[in-house]
Amino acid sequence: MSIKIEMLRYFCVVAEKGNLLTAAESLGRTPSAISMMLKQLEGNLGGKLFEKDRKNKLTSLGKYVLQQAQNEISHFDATINAVENYAKNPSGILRIASVPSATFGFLASVIEEYSQEFPKIKIEIWDMDSASIVRALSNGFIKLGIASWPGDVKNLTSQPLFQDDFGLVSHVDHEIVSTKRSLTFSDLKAEKLITNDLSNLIEHEELKRLSKD
Repeated sequence: MSIKIEMLRYFCVVAEKGNLLTAAESLGRTPSAISMMLKQLEGNLGGKLFEKDRKNKLTSLGKYVLQQAQNEISHFDATINAVENYAKNPSGILRIASVPSATFGFLASVIEEYSQEFPKIKIEIWDMDSASIVRALSNGFIKLGIASWPGDVKNLTSQPLFQDDFGLVSHVDHEIVSTKRSLTFSDLKAEKLITNDLSNLIEHEELKRLSKD
């Protein structure tokens, strides 16, 4: 059985309330129904979500699931709200998704200018990571996305807006800081390199080799 959004919703309420009875009253369900739902969720995950039967202490798995579930439920509820709003007013909506850095950087001023020129157009701004933006563009949920582009994506077009220099962060006492010459990737061979999804998009063979190590 797959994990359903309702399972995550019930789990979040139990975790927030700290006991099964209060959570059941809040959800308008019986404690036995909530307990069965939690057992199904734990069965799907293959681990315990609570340390004790009283449901007042989460396991490490429970803490992780709670954080992810809260984010997913928030996004799900926002999606339903957007769908309902679109059904009521199917015209005149421009839905944009952007990574946070662009939202707080230049997007606000662009939206302000656009709104002044087209005051009847309703604009929705969605805060997403780059991978989610690409998926939302591909399935037609949004019309415009600002993200770190992964390359050619079928049926989508892109236009570069800006780029950032590759940065290296280290402890102030590290010997590499005192290096007077320009650094190369070979200077990092003996170091532990921490990368993320953005740095993995950099098309540089030596960096890719270091990232694999």
